[in-house]
Amino acid sequence: MEPIDGQPTPDAHVARQDRAGLVHAALAELAAEFRQVIVLREMEGCRYEEIAEILELPVGTVRSRIFRARMQLRDRLAPMMQENETSDVR
Repeated sequence: MEPIDGQPTPDAHVARQDRAGLVHAALAELAAEFRQVIVLREMEGCRYEEIAEILELPVGTVRSRIFRARMQLRDRLAPMMQENETSDVR
């Protein structure tokens, strides 16, 4: 049943916190070079050119690292998300 006031349910809030925890855990496992670029891009909203300037890297290197960081996060989060969904069902 959907809440009438449009506010998320307590279960939805807990699930969102669980997912955020999983993402932070996966980020912590990344090598610093990948964590830096993904945090600047996805959390800080920096453009590739800004990241290149901040880190003093070529834009191509920034693009490559962001791609690799996303792939590593995807690989790390897939099993974590499956475990989390399985534990939610119990």
